[in-house]
Amino acid sequence: VSIPSNEVSAGDALARKFEAVETLSRTEETDTRAILTALLEARSDSVRSRIEAKEERPGFLRLKTANSLIGCTLATLRTAASHAWHTLDSRLTKDIHLSDFVNGLRMGPTEIGSFVFTVYAALPVEKPSLFPQPFSDHHEEAFSRLALVALANSLDSVRTCARYCLENDPTDLRPFKEAESAGVNSRLCKAIAGVGGNVEVQELDFKIHFAKIGTPVEERKIQFNRDLFEIIRGAEDFLREPEEKRFTTLTGKMVGN
Repeated sequence: VSIPSNEVSAGDALARKFEAVETLSRTEETDTRAILTALLEARSDSVRSRIEAKEERPGFLRLKTANSLIGCTLATLRTAASHAWHTLDSRLTKDIHLSDFVNGLRMGPTEIGSFVFTVYAALPVEKPSLFPQPFSDHHEEAFSRLALVALANSLDSVRTCARYCLENDPTDLRPFKEAESAGVNSRLCKAIAGVGGNVEVQELDFKIHFAKIGTPVEERKIQFNRDLFEIIRGAEDFLREPEEKRFTTLTGKMVGN
């Protein structure tokens, strides 16, 4: 299939590109949607979040529930990016802006038959790396990989803590406090518990895929069942109280009559 290099002068450029994908689909005996997804994932890390919910009708899901999943995904990404930023060497962070990372995320295709929210974080074409290099021009791009690694670790830590509490003592939430160094905090727990606040949601899944460029990182899958949501909601309150006290407590000498 010949694809014109100048789309302005060639009116059938889009049709030719679609023909190329269809040809590849027939040759590889693969669905065209899978081909397009593979092309996107070739140069991008991705976060795929999915909710399993009781639908009123097949293929229909309340907009409020869908919106909670999108909000949860973005909130967990912001929290993980903030944690990753604070763990970096100060020499490497001067050109990294968290807002640039969040604004650079792109929504990907969903899947037929279930509600899936996919976010792509593009990596640099040249010299991608897990960690930003000193005085590199690719701080933001390399940071996106580090942020998604932090996201996977923090989500896995929340799930591990919730399972431990469920199996031992649901009222003892100290494991969440001990996991703060892994990025666990009240904001992360709030985002996850917020999805579980929808009564029809039975399960929340995250699949974090890393492109096969740069430093190899294995794909991560983290699943939250409904019996964990209540514990995570309790952890949100448990972790928020010390955070609030830290910002409201005044120290110093008292001067007065």
